[in-house]
Amino acid sequence: MNPARSSALRLLLLVSLGVCLLGTLKPTERIRFSDLPRAVNVTEDVPSNISSPVQSSESLGTHPAPQAPVQNHIYKLELGLGDISQEAFRLDQELLARGWDAKRYPWRMIQQGASRKAILYGTAWAQRMIWDHQHPRRDCRDVKILIFRSGPSGIGSMLHQLGQALALAMELDRVLVVPVKDTLLQYYDKRFCPGAHSWQCWLQEIGLCADVHGDVMKVDKPYTETTRPVPTRFHEMLAQSPIKKDFWLYWWRAQSITYLLRFQERTRHAIDKLRSETLVSCGQHANSSGVLATGSIATFVRHGFKKQERVVEHDLGDYIREMQRLAAGRQGLRILHREVAESNASFRYPAESFAARNIFVSTDDPAVIKAARKLCRQGWNVTYVEKKRANYDPWMHLRPGKATRTEVLSAFMNLELALESDAWVCTLSSNWCRLIDELRMTAAAKASQPFLNLEKVPCKAGKPQCYLGW
Repeated sequence: MNPARSSALRLLLLVSLGVCLLGTLKPTERIRFSDLPRAVNVTEDVPSNISSPVQSSESLGTHPAPQAPVQNHIYKLELGLGDISQEAFRLDQELLARGWDAKRYPWRMIQQGASRKAILYGTAWAQRMIWDHQHPRRDCRDVKILIFRSGPSGIGSMLHQLGQALALAMELDRVLVVPVKDTLLQYYDKRFCPGAHSWQCWLQEIGLCADVHGDVMKVDKPYTETTRPVPTRFHEMLAQSPIKKDFWLYWWRAQSITYLLRFQERTRHAIDKLRSETLVSCGQHANSSGVLATGSIATFVRHGFKKQERVVEHDLGDYIREMQRLAAGRQGLRILHREVAESNASFRYPAESFAARNIFVSTDDPAVIKAARKLCRQGWNVTYVEKKRANYDPWMHLRPGKATRTEVLSAFMNLELALESDAWVCTLSSNWCRLIDELRMTAAAKASQPFLNLEKVPCKAGKPQCYLGW
């Protein structure tokens, strides 16, 4: 063999080995999936929730080729890949190659093939496990049920509580259902969804067997506020993953939200219609048929009645400064503030990624939109949703009816628009910002894109996750 070619091959082998070792932070044993329940036997055909609206001609083989390490605040050293010999890694790569099932997960970026190629470790396996648990292959008369009734709060908070109820249901081997009529849930409109007075008004069926009256356990909001389990069945996989141990719960939050927040067809059509009527760019009606432009930056400016949560509000200028750094292609943007980080890692991205200065602004404060529109005269393209705004939390004043329909659909539309972006400036103490963060790592497959958290929260020893606000 030619000596130069031989040296090049040796160098390529060493580089590949280095990438693998970067994602493998300590020696681990391979998960023995044969020891797991039949429902998660990964030797079966790829499940229906990992079908292929976007096809790939790439042959994955037994072990997929190493990918670029993922830049993410919940990964060890804020940078990782995972053990490519593990089945969880393989399933993630198969999901990325085939694409999400656009019927089961009907986000616009999935329907239009606009998601990216970096996913939170273990997502494909987790979604399969949750689906199989919530859709048992046996007679419903033999299925144990857990019914969860939510309490009044913001929609992001309520969905996170529902996710913890799902964790409890999986731990107790019960199927989670929500009551057809939940008197504590005000977010429905009987004209929009006759007969559905709960999450069924907006979302796909959470679990089968809701009409069975056998072994039923009921829980409510106070229980989910004080109990934060991660289902035991995920512990072995997580122990061999690049996820920080103190952030397993956040990983679970992302997985549960991804499963729960799946629009039914009626909701999907209503969001599309509202988008065609209310999406605005610099005061002009925006084209609503596609997704936001590649390289868009999203921000949620959180104001409103938050004194009881001891939240520090940031002016729009704080958000703009971070967006300017992204637009300038700055390469020193830390993945996580040094006060809580395990490393000095910064985001790496092509310098021109955000140079077009396309931003999407979401807020309940009309003054923020007014100030953001002034940026249009400074070379920014500012997109937002035209709606009535007041500087308070609208959820505190809603009652069932048309006004609630508008608020819920607008919230879901703003969330989807944020996920269509490729970078974010947000405050992770906010349930809504966490919702964006969780879903961009899974459904949007943008786990490695820049997410800049404005807050620098001093954490007590042993609680590095405090910056998340819980």
